[in-house]
Amino acid sequence: MSLVGSLEDLGLGDILQIVSLSRKSGVLNLNWGGVRGKIIFRDGQVVAALTNQEKSNLGQTLIERGFIPAATVDRLQAKVGAGQTDLRQALIQQDLLPHAILDQVIKEHIEEVVFGFFAWPEGNFNFELTEFEAELKNLSPKGRAFVLDQGLSPQYLAMEGTRLQDEYRRESAGAPVGPPRGRPSEPPPAPAPSPPAAGASGEDDFSSVADFVAAVEARDHQPDP
Repeated sequence: MSLVGSLEDLGLGDILQIVSLSRKSGVLNLNWGGVRGKIIFRDGQVVAALTNQEKSNLGQTLIERGFIPAATVDRLQAKVGAGQTDLRQALIQQDLLPHAILDQVIKEHIEEVVFGFFAWPEGNFNFELTEFEAELKNLSPKGRAFVLDQGLSPQYLAMEGTRLQDEYRRESAGAPVGPPRGRPSEPPPAPAPSPPAAGASGEDDFSSVADFVAAVEARDHQPDP
């Protein structure tokens, strides 16, 4: 089962808030023309964000920022290429980089990708409830390298992404949303919306936050076949 809709009817910020409140694991697939993206949730927290427009990888980012030598990354990439692990796990296993630095780099990458989605003038979404481990196996080694153990708050991403979107629209119409200016504190949890009683089966089209919430809750309470 999948829950689908238009980003023009239900904004990305609302979707992030809803998934956070539901504490569900799943994948939010996004598309706008030829641009594709996905946000992966585990227990309502954002643990990864990917797009087909990405050009850099974790190794290149660490080299450019001076955290690790290129020769070390090349050696580890050979191991990654053999399918033994992903770069993040290789760095952790060999204790080549402090966890705090590695997690910070990955968090900033996730933020940049998610804030980029807020710049889309239109698009469609497809949210699927799924087990996190199953989705992790579907990722390439490059994608797995950008997965966090402890996820980011969707509410923080929603509020900061909306703020950046509004700011850039004021400064220059149509300008893309970039990385955050500073790192504000995560906001307190917002009160949960009161969904109407509703059921969802098959594929649904959403035109409001209430519809989306009701469909997720109904899907969660459906008996297994």
